[in-house]
Amino acid sequence: MCVSVTDGDHQAPPKADSGIPFLVISNINSGKFDFSNTRYVPESYYQSLQENKTPKKGDIVYSVVGSYGIPVLVETDIKFCFQRHIALLRPLEQVSSKYLLYALKANFVMEQATEVATGTAQLTVTLTGLRKIKVPYVSFPEQMEIVKRIEAAYSLIEKIESKYFQAMSSMNNLDQSILSKAFRGELVEQDPNDEPASVLLERIQKEREKEKTKVKQTGAKKLKN
Repeated sequence: MCVSVTDGDHQAPPKADSGIPFLVISNINSGKFDFSNTRYVPESYYQSLQENKTPKKGDIVYSVVGSYGIPVLVETDIKFCFQRHIALLRPLEQVSSKYLLYALKANFVMEQATEVATGTAQLTVTLTGLRKIKVPYVSFPEQMEIVKRIEAAYSLIEKIESKYFQAMSSMNNLDQSILSKAFRGELVEQDPNDEPASVLLERIQKEREKEKTKVKQTGAKKLKN
């Protein structure tokens, strides 16, 4: 499925105030690239890396330590490199990057990753273990059809979620509107001699306060006796 499966440099990279972003797992654990809070390495360090350790469009980065099993497709032209806790998968020419991405997100692949993970304090999917993970291979047209159907399903889910949140927002606004009208006496035909519900509510609250005061005073008298 892949031309190469490798990971980041195992040596601590030099630091720089600016230059090439150096990503760690926290920069991809949302399932997307986050370049907002990264450290940097010099351009010279980036240029010294092997070609299969410098990501390019179509590659997939994959977390292999701690929060392992998070794949992210490289779709940016931004140059970056990454720590050794992240693997880089470069698909074969006849393999769709998106097909491999969705396969890596599937439960059956995550289960395989868990089976090959080693360690106690921090589970690690070694490169040897990662290369053992099996993904169904189908023809390129079939891969594209699978990707098309998955993305159509995702699009439908997003629309449903959007409508759900819109409905919840409308319900909340409606609830507030009903409550406001209720206390203004606008929900039912009101007798001109009736006092507004808001005034009634205020009067009830005052009566409750008076009752509380009486109870306190009675309690104080009993203590004196």
